[in-house]
Amino acid sequence: MNLHCVRRGSAGPGARRSMQSVLGAAAVLALVAGCGTGRTSNSAASVGDWKAPKAVSDALKKEGEVQVILHDNSSSSVQAQLYAAVLRAFGGNVKIATVNDYPSTFAILSKAKNQVDPEMWTGSAPDLVKKYIKDDKTVDMFEVSDVDKTAAEGWYVPTYVIKGDPARGIKPSCPGLPDWRALNKCVDVFKTPDSGGKGRYLSGAKSWEPAYGDNERIKNLKLNYKVAFAGSEAALQAEWTRAEEQGKPILALMWSPHYLTSKYSLTKIKFPPYTPDCWGPGKSYACDWGPLNIDKLTSRNFRGDYPAAAQVLDNYNLDGKQLGEMMTQMVDSGKTADQVVADWMKKNPSVWQAWSKGADK
Repeated sequence: MNLHCVRRGSAGPGARRSMQSVLGAAAVLALVAGCGTGRTSNSAASVGDWKAPKAVSDALKKEGEVQVILHDNSSSSVQAQLYAAVLRAFGGNVKIATVNDYPSTFAILSKAKNQVDPEMWTGSAPDLVKKYIKDDKTVDMFEVSDVDKTAAEGWYVPTYVIKGDPARGIKPSCPGLPDWRALNKCVDVFKTPDSGGKGRYLSGAKSWEPAYGDNERIKNLKLNYKVAFAGSEAALQAEWTRAEEQGKPILALMWSPHYLTSKYSLTKIKFPPYTPDCWGPGKSYACDWGPLNIDKLTSRNFRGDYPAAAQVLDNYNLDGKQLGEMMTQMVDSGKTADQVVADWMKKNPSVWQAWSKGADK
């Protein structure tokens, strides 16, 4: 099966990954069959003279091709490239396919046999989880990795806005944060020439807004703020980097794991605690983000059809620090995800080689 990529444009985890663009059944089947609208990747990391245990290599070769889904953002790129590179190093046959929106991803997983998504922010897609995993049982969920323990998303400020940075000569400009109630006391700190005298909260693309409910949050918490849009994930990152390098205040969307939260000290605003009643279409959004689970998903019965690849997926594990370091390297060095993964594998052979344990059956 040759799964081509579907490019929908980048977005933040909640919006990028949960945009409700609905594919019809014919479109999904075209994706699974190979519609020629995207790309797959077969690049492999060099592992020197190391050889995988023959029993593991034989088991993976017998199972045939596994296709790994990559979402077009830095964290998913690293996770997908690493899992794929490790499978190849163990002797497996792997292809990578880019699928950017979550509805398509779940639909593809449910129609195919050999699909793996190493990084799915399931907390951003509760309706899809309910339909495909809980109700229809056409998509399987694997145990989460250590990355899940530190996942977060929301409104952030540089920590020096709260605490200052004496080494850089920066004084605290809004010391009442991260308590959200301090925001209205700091409107002048965050206002810009085009925010109409209000404080500015910066998001990414305008298309993300329905998934985050920022305008509803501002209205219902009576915040004297205005939502502005950078236009894309790259533009949002550029605004963050510019503010950090200049030591200027900024109030903007960010998430973790991300290279910015690895490279800089950022602090998340603490809104009223999340409840299901406050978050969702037609609701107030006057609360914090809900649980941001990051799970590993596969086609139905992947564990039974591809037991060796499934065991490697079970063993596969990164923590937030490891993932953050690789994302930071991508940005700072200009390397691609597969190049960064190759570097990491050369430096950490004992980590990833241990992921072959039990995959010889």
